[in-house]
Amino acid sequence: MTPLGTMREDSSGSQDVRREHGFALILVIWMLALLALLGAEVAADSRSAAVVSRSRLDRMQLQASADAGVTLAVMGLLDPIVAARWQADGRIYNRQYAGRSLAIIIEDEGGKIDVNTAPIELIAGLLNEFGVDRKQKALITQAILDRRAQFVSATPVP
Repeated sequence: MTPLGTMREDSSGSQDVRREHGFALILVIWMLALLALLGAEVAADSRSAAVVSRSRLDRMQLQASADAGVTLAVMGLLDPIVAARWQADGRIYNRQYAGRSLAIIIEDEGGKIDVNTAPIELIAGLLNEFGVDRKQKALITQAILDRRAQFVSATPVP
Protein backbone atom coordinates (compact mmCIF):
# COMPACT_ATOMS: atom_id res chain seq x y z
CA MET A 1 0.00 0.00 0.00
CA THR A 2 1.02 3.55 -0.72
CA PRO A 3 0.80 6.26 1.83
CA LEU A 4 -2.59 7.35 0.41
CA GLY A 5 -4.03 3.91 0.91
CA THR A 6 -4.14 2.81 -2.73
CA MET A 7 -2.49 -0.23 -4.19
CA ARG A 8 0.34 0.00 -6.64
CA GLU A 9 -0.09 -1.75 -9.90
CA ASP A 10 2.61 -3.63 -11.63
CA SER A 11 4.65 -1.99 -14.34
CA SER A 12 2.45 -3.20 -17.26
CA GLY A 13 -0.79 -1.89 -15.70
CA SER A 14 0.79 1.45 -15.00
CA GLN A 15 1.52 2.01 -18.71
CA ASP A 16 -2.09 1.23 -19.69
CA VAL A 17 -3.38 3.81 -17.21
CA ARG A 18 -0.92 6.41 -18.54
CA ARG A 19 -2.03 5.70 -22.14
CA GLU A 20 -5.65 6.09 -21.14
CA HIS A 21 -4.87 9.40 -19.41
CA GLY A 22 -2.98 10.57 -22.52
CA PHE A 23 -5.90 9.60 -24.79
CA ALA A 24 -8.33 11.38 -22.50
CA LEU A 25 -6.15 14.52 -22.58
CA ILE A 26 -6.06 14.49 -26.40
CA LEU A 27 -9.82 13.95 -26.47
CA VAL A 28 -10.36 16.92 -24.14
CA ILE A 29 -8.07 19.14 -26.24
CA TRP A 30 -9.95 18.17 -29.43
CA MET A 31 -13.29 18.89 -27.79
CA LEU A 32 -12.06 22.30 -26.60
CA ALA A 33 -10.83 23.07 -30.12
CA LEU A 34 -14.20 22.09 -31.62
CA LEU A 35 -16.05 24.19 -29.05
CA ALA A 36 -13.78 27.18 -29.80
CA LEU A 37 -14.42 26.74 -33.53
CA LEU A 38 -18.15 26.52 -32.92
CA GLY A 39 -18.02 29.66 -30.75
CA ALA A 40 -16.10 31.54 -33.44
CA GLU A 41 -18.69 30.50 -36.03
CA VAL A 42 -21.55 31.69 -33.84
CA ALA A 43 -19.77 35.01 -33.25
CA ALA A 44 -19.15 35.51 -36.98
CA ASP A 45 -22.75 34.60 -37.81
CA SER A 46 -24.04 37.02 -35.18
CA ARG A 47 -21.86 39.80 -36.60
CA SER A 48 -23.05 39.25 -40.16
CA ALA A 49 -26.67 39.17 -38.97
CA ALA A 50 -26.11 42.49 -37.16
CA VAL A 51 -24.61 44.04 -40.33
CA VAL A 52 -27.56 42.86 -42.42
CA SER A 53 -30.03 44.20 -39.86
CA ARG A 54 -28.27 47.57 -39.76
CA SER A 55 -28.27 47.75 -43.54
CA ARG A 56 -32.00 47.04 -43.66
CA LEU A 57 -32.67 49.68 -41.02
CA ASP A 58 -30.65 52.28 -42.94
CA ARG A 59 -32.47 51.41 -46.17
CA MET A 60 -35.87 51.75 -44.48
CA GLN A 61 -34.91 55.09 -42.94
CA LEU A 62 -33.77 56.38 -46.33
CA GLN A 63 -36.99 55.13 -47.93
CA ALA A 64 -39.02 56.92 -45.25
CA SER A 65 -37.04 60.12 -45.89
CA ALA A 66 -37.64 59.85 -49.66
CA ASP A 67 -41.36 59.29 -49.07
CA ALA A 68 -41.42 62.30 -46.76
CA GLY A 69 -39.72 64.39 -49.45
CA VAL A 70 -42.36 63.44 -52.01
CA THR A 71 -45.14 64.18 -49.53
CA LEU A 72 -43.62 67.57 -48.64
CA ALA A 73 -43.32 68.39 -52.35
CA VAL A 74 -46.97 67.55 -52.99
CA MET A 75 -48.04 69.58 -49.95
CA GLY A 76 -45.88 72.49 -51.13
CA LEU A 77 -47.40 72.39 -54.61
CA LEU A 78 -50.94 72.34 -53.15
CA ASP A 79 -50.37 75.06 -50.54
CA PRO A 80 -53.54 77.21 -50.39
CA ILE A 81 -51.42 80.32 -49.81
CA VAL A 82 -50.29 81.25 -53.31
CA ALA A 83 -47.23 83.17 -52.12
CA ALA A 84 -46.00 80.14 -50.15
CA ARG A 85 -46.77 77.62 -52.90
CA TRP A 86 -43.76 75.74 -54.24
CA GLN A 87 -42.82 76.15 -57.89
CA ALA A 88 -41.89 73.36 -60.31
CA ASP A 89 -38.97 75.31 -61.72
CA GLY A 90 -36.02 73.27 -60.47
CA ARG A 91 -35.19 75.30 -57.38
CA ILE A 92 -34.07 73.51 -54.23
CA TYR A 93 -36.30 73.40 -51.15
CA ASN A 94 -34.29 72.39 -48.07
CA ARG A 95 -36.24 70.71 -45.29
CA GLN A 96 -35.55 68.54 -42.23
CA TYR A 97 -37.21 65.19 -41.58
CA ALA A 98 -36.36 62.80 -38.74
CA GLY A 99 -32.95 64.37 -38.26
CA ARG A 100 -32.08 64.16 -41.97
CA SER A 101 -31.61 67.04 -44.38
CA LEU A 102 -33.74 66.80 -47.49
CA ALA A 103 -33.04 68.75 -50.68
CA ILE A 104 -36.29 68.67 -52.64
CA ILE A 105 -36.32 69.68 -56.31
CA ILE A 106 -39.50 69.84 -58.37
CA GLU A 107 -39.32 70.02 -62.16
CA ASP A 108 -42.11 70.22 -64.71
CA GLU A 109 -41.64 67.37 -67.17
CA GLY A 110 -44.08 69.03 -69.57
CA GLY A 111 -41.62 71.85 -70.18
CA LYS A 112 -38.91 69.58 -71.56
CA ILE A 113 -38.29 68.99 -75.25
CA ASP A 114 -37.48 65.51 -76.57
CA VAL A 115 -34.92 66.21 -79.32
CA ASN A 116 -35.61 62.78 -80.82
CA THR A 117 -39.28 63.45 -81.57
CA ALA A 118 -39.86 67.22 -81.39
CA PRO A 119 -40.49 69.15 -84.62
CA ILE A 120 -37.28 70.74 -85.89
CA GLU A 121 -38.99 74.16 -85.83
CA LEU A 122 -39.51 73.84 -82.07
CA ILE A 123 -35.82 73.02 -81.55
CA ALA A 124 -34.82 75.95 -83.80
CA GLY A 125 -37.09 78.24 -81.75
CA LEU A 126 -35.44 77.03 -78.54
CA LEU A 127 -32.01 77.75 -80.01
CA ASN A 128 -33.22 81.26 -80.92
CA GLU A 129 -34.31 81.79 -77.30
CA PHE A 130 -30.76 81.04 -76.13
CA GLY A 131 -29.23 83.40 -78.67
CA VAL A 132 -27.51 80.81 -80.85
CA ASP A 133 -26.35 82.41 -84.12
CA ARG A 134 -27.81 81.31 -87.49
CA LYS A 135 -24.79 79.31 -88.65
CA GLN A 136 -24.49 77.37 -85.38
CA LYS A 137 -28.27 76.84 -85.28
CA ALA A 138 -28.20 75.37 -88.79
CA LEU A 139 -25.36 72.99 -87.83
CA ILE A 140 -27.16 71.80 -84.68
CA THR A 141 -30.52 71.24 -86.38
CA GLN A 142 -28.86 69.40 -89.29
CA ALA A 143 -26.92 67.18 -86.85
CA ILE A 144 -30.20 66.31 -85.07
CA LEU A 145 -31.87 65.46 -88.40
CA ASP A 146 -28.86 63.33 -89.45
CA ARG A 147 -28.93 61.46 -86.15
CA ARG A 148 -32.66 60.82 -86.48
CA ALA A 149 -32.11 59.45 -90.00
CA GLN A 150 -29.36 57.09 -88.73
CA PHE A 151 -31.63 55.82 -85.99
CA VAL A 152 -34.56 55.22 -88.35
CA SER A 153 -32.38 53.34 -90.88
CA ALA A 154 -30.77 51.22 -88.12
CA THR A 155 -34.11 50.17 -86.59
CA PRO A 156 -35.25 46.78 -87.96
CA VAL A 157 -38.77 46.65 -89.39
CA PRO A 158 -40.88 43.82 -87.90
